[in-house]
Parts: sequence; structure tokens; C-alpha cells
Amino acid sequence: MDLLSSALHGMLTSGATPWFHLDIKDENIGRDDEVKEFLENASMSMMRGFNRSNFENEVHSLYVDLVVFGTGCMLLKWKTTHLDFLHDIYQSSLYKKISLEWLIQFLENTNHLFDKSCKDLALIM
Repeated sequence: MDLLSSALHGMLTSGATPWFHLDIKDENIGRDDEVKEFLENASMSMMRGFNRSNFENEVHSLYVDLVVFGTGCMLLKWKTTHLDFLHDIYQSSLYKKISLEWLIQFLENTNHLFDKSCKDLALIM
């Protein structure tokens, strides 16, 4: 279990290597050097943000759940409402792995209908 979850973490979302890149749908615009540079800088800024947050610890827990139970769920919560700059957003982010069972219990009402929103979830976290 630990070996497989660690392997998934290392191969899919390793903090040591870039595991995503930003691209633009329009290929003509995507060929522009300034656009390429902007997207590369934004990708690197996002990676630094992930590395500064608690993402690594929480995503590992998510992979353990994925291996054991076949599913995983993660919540992203902002510590601040200041969203003007990408750097500020990721510096103030908090990730929390939550169990799918807990999420369903929270969202369901007594008639087994989903009647709460993500906004309700944010209020209790």
C-alpha cells in the first residue's frame, strides 16, 4: 500500500519535477514567444506555490486512500480573499484531503438528497 501510493505520488505529482504545463488552445497564439514565456512563468509560479503549501503531504494521503479504497477527494481552501496576484493565491492556499464518506454525509440531508453547496462546506472547514 505505502509503496504503491508513494510510487503514484512520485510519478504523478512529484514536487521535484514539473508535472504539468500550461498551454493555450489557439495554436497560432501559442506560437508567439511572449505567450510561451508568460505560460512558462505562470507554470513555474504555480509549481512554487504547490511546493510552498501543504499540497505534498495531503496529496500523499489522497494517494493512500486511492490505493486502499479506490477513490480520493481533496479540498482547496483559500486562507485569504486577496486574489489579485497569482503568487498571493498560491501562497495562501491550504489543501485538505477529505474522505468521500465524510463529504457525502455532509452533503446529504435526511432524505438522502444533496442539498448543500460547496459554499456551505467552506463555512465549516
